Amino acid sequence: GIQINNNANVDALNHSISANLIGKNTTGIKLIGFQGGTGTVTGTQIVGNLIGTDSPGSTNNLGNSGDAISIDDGVINTKIGDPVKPNTIAYSNQNGVFINGAASVGNTIQYNNIRNNLGRGILLLNGANNNISSPVLTQQIPNGAGGFTYSGFVNGVANTTYTVDFYSSLISDSRSQGANYLGSTTVTTDANGNIGFTGFDPGQNQTALYANSVVTATATNVGFGTSVFSAGPPAQISVVSGSSQTALVGTAFANPLTAKVVDSRGDPVPNIQVQESSNKSCNRIICWSPSDNYRHYQYGWASCFNDIDSQ
Repeated sequence: GIQINNNANVDALNHSISANLIGKNTTGIKLIGFQGGTGTVTGTQIVGNLIGTDSPGSTNNLGNSGDAISIDDGVINTKIGDPVKPNTIAYSNQNGVFINGAASVGNTIQYNNIRNNLGRGILLLNGANNNISSPVLTQQIPNGAGGFTYSGFVNGVANTTYTVDFYSSLISDSRSQGANYLGSTTVTTDANGNIGFTGFDPGQNQTALYANSVVTATATNVGFGTSVFSAGPPAQISVVSGSSQTALVGTAFANPLTAKVVDSRGDPVPNIQVQESSNKSCNRIICWSPSDNYRHYQYGWASCFNDIDSQ
């Protein structure tokens, strides 16, 4: 692979890693900051690389056994991807991009093709990128032209501007990634650090282009860096038989109960099991996929749940 590191108290500044095919290594690209001194690795640009495969749409697995890109503590203002020269980051046995440490800040990850990695598309640990939170997608509805619009919110630092980037993530990726960049919107938080966005339309026919995908999003602030990928919009769970009642607080369903689970486009969600359970404060239906322990869906009708919650 490719490695850049400082030399004790000497900074490594403004290097460029561009137009490489990187595969079958332990780590594809590794940036190492602090090494017993105060020196940092600052301003590295990682653009236009093929990491783990030989073309943006290829299924040829040249994956690295570790992370595709690994950034250690003390790495600042790395730019991973741009609109003209995105990276393809695929087939790693661990994460697509891994950033570690509170002194690693301002590292942006945008416009890339991140897919088919066994770990997460982006993983931030130990305060990396100022612990920037990912957006929350709350709704996906048809736009009348074959695509969809998206609504949600960002929770961050008060009176701060964030760019929300939207991606299609392959359903086969068990953890959120971003296989295709769809577009962006810019938002500024209020005095409480919150801001919603409503009806964002990427302007593409996602049904035709990304039929086997779900939309995810990241949040980027130049000073903080980029968040991990969000989850997709909530699943929708409806009662097929057993009760015609709307799920209201204090209303119990008749027994037996059959439930149907579809994704936010209305497509059936495969391999879902449904279980009724209860605790001290509420009764609820819990739906999950045995092949994917990372996602589950809850639909409640007692005091602690009254809507759909996707995690």
